[in-house]
Amino acid sequence: MKNKSAAFLRRLDPYMKTDVMYLATGGFWLMLGQIVGTAAGLALTLVFGNFVSKEVFGNYKYVLSLAGIFGAIALTGMGSAVTQAVARGFDGALREGFRTYLQWSIPSMFATLAGAVYYWANDNNVLALSLFIVALGSPVLNACNLYTSFLQGKKDFRRNTIYGFLISSTPPLLLIATMLAGYVEWVPLFVLIYYIAMIAPSAYFHMRTRALYRPSNVIDVETAPYAWHLSLINVLGRIAAYIDKVLVFHFLGAAPLAIYTFASAPPQYVLKFNGIFRTLALPKLAARDIPTLKATLPRKIALHFAVALAVLGVYEILVSPFFRFFLPQYIDAIPYAWALGLTILSAPGVWLGQTLIAHMKKRALYFMNTVSPIIKMGLYVSLIPIYGIWGVVVATVASGFIGFMIAAIIFKRL
Repeated sequence: MKNKSAAFLRRLDPYMKTDVMYLATGGFWLMLGQIVGTAAGLALTLVFGNFVSKEVFGNYKYVLSLAGIFGAIALTGMGSAVTQAVARGFDGALREGFRTYLQWSIPSMFATLAGAVYYWANDNNVLALSLFIVALGSPVLNACNLYTSFLQGKKDFRRNTIYGFLISSTPPLLLIATMLAGYVEWVPLFVLIYYIAMIAPSAYFHMRTRALYRPSNVIDVETAPYAWHLSLINVLGRIAAYIDKVLVFHFLGAAPLAIYTFASAPPQYVLKFNGIFRTLALPKLAARDIPTLKATLPRKIALHFAVALAVLGVYEILVSPFFRFFLPQYIDAIPYAWALGLTILSAPGVWLGQTLIAHMKKRALYFMNTVSPIIKMGLYVSLIPIYGIWGVVVATVASGFIGFMIAAIIFKRL
């Protein structure tokens, strides 16, 4: 049966214009891992939505958003650089990447500590203590997580998924247990549990991966510089990914931030499955030349868009019953969730961005990841103070389509 299934999938290659066997085998494990992670995250969302006040949850999301912004000045591109290097046989990228990431996380750590001191000086001990935990935990967590980039470069999606089961499930389970035990008011406790639950299994699986593969010391001297380029490229994009919540918190308050967060959660859960294409695509795209990709990718993008359109239709039908049944405290988030569902249609852009990364198109990446975030942040700053939550919703949807168009134009000119 295995041989017959493989033969059938191989016969689909000419029609689908892609390696269907690769998508089926690697995609199965990635899909399974994504389902488990989404289920765990959804369970946590439901508990937060029904047991924690809007103000407490808004403060919690604000802390995590600040963690993302301060983390933008770390070596965020190291993961993609490690995957790209390992896919080409330079296994020493894992050890080098771990050491280099920790070394260059110091500026990010001090920036986060400065934020903690600021809030402590302003008598906000909740945010001060929370950011202190972030400053110590984020560098270690992100360095340990480089094992996932190594496994992706090795195309070992099965092991990566199995490891991911525990990592994605542990924080939600511990946080749910904490809230069900009655601890629903102290934000620093939520932050501490989150980092402990993430760091412990990530560190273990990082060491386990090294023990299993025993990666050589062979490195590509371009890996670290390329990681720097990707990190600089991604600075504005990382800030733009979190600045919406920070601006909502400052202009509107913690409760509106909670409403916006729950409204944006359903489309974000859907778009997380886009990470499957991102993971599967990078090693394959790195192995093909640009002329071949320009001939084959448009078909893949069109097919991906058709799937995204169908998913959007199902999403729009289900989102209202979901809120009314599971999150009655956040029924006022339904109109925003409907509108934010349009971001699902920007999912096919993943093929364009991963092509630029796979072929080290630095100038194109700098342009795309500078112009798009600037437009996005400009829309946030101009629309949120005037239109409130609707301002951030319109800015999010518009910036998603603008970013896709910019990536398409760049790809066409390669």
